Amino acid sequence: MVIHIESRIKAIEAARVSLDKKAKDTLILELKDLTFIADYFVICSGENVSQVKAIVEYIGEILKRDYGIKPMRIEGLG
Repeated sequence: MVIHIESRIKAIEAARVSLDKKAKDTLILELKDLTFIADYFVICSGENVSQVKAIVEYIGEILKRDYGIKPMRIEGLG
């Protein structure tokens, strides 16, 4: 089941969930008037590669479970 929710709410939820895994410097950038690629970017960091991976996986898990959505693209795991 896919629930259609506003992109702003998705960004806020992703940022909120990142804090559950102790993400640092969490930031939401509003881009909707600057580009057609995305309305928002959620940026955060972790202490090490393992924590960053845990943050990414947790955000994906919660957004899929609660809203039926998944990120279109994830940067920083390479």
